[in-house]
Amino acid sequence: MKNPSLIVGRIDGTQYEHSFNISLSDYYYADTASMNKWKLGTLDWYEDVSVTIKRMPGDTYRIDYSKAVFRDDGEGDSKTFIRNYGPKRAYVFEMRGNCWKLTQDLR
Repeated sequence: MKNPSLIVGRIDGTQYEHSFNISLSDYYYADTASMNKWKLGTLDWYEDVSVTIKRMPGDTYRIDYSKAVFRDDGEGDSKTFIRNYGPKRAYVFEMRGNCWKLTQDLR
């Protein structure tokens, strides 16, 4: 993500069929790799992810995300954001032909 305007490669849609780095667990975003390990029983708990959705000019949205630490508020249904850690990443989606297309995977 040092230079988001630099195109480093084209995105083939088949690469992303099951490869997004963001998963959903109940009402929370999680890191997909750690979520898969947790489901297999090789990890005690998955890693949370902080997500920010930004509307860009035109029919474009940018989803910024990074691993994050949240405090469980003890109610089982709410967490409080503490801090981000690890690399910041983003997905960019654009409306093309009445369909949302992933057009950039910024790392």
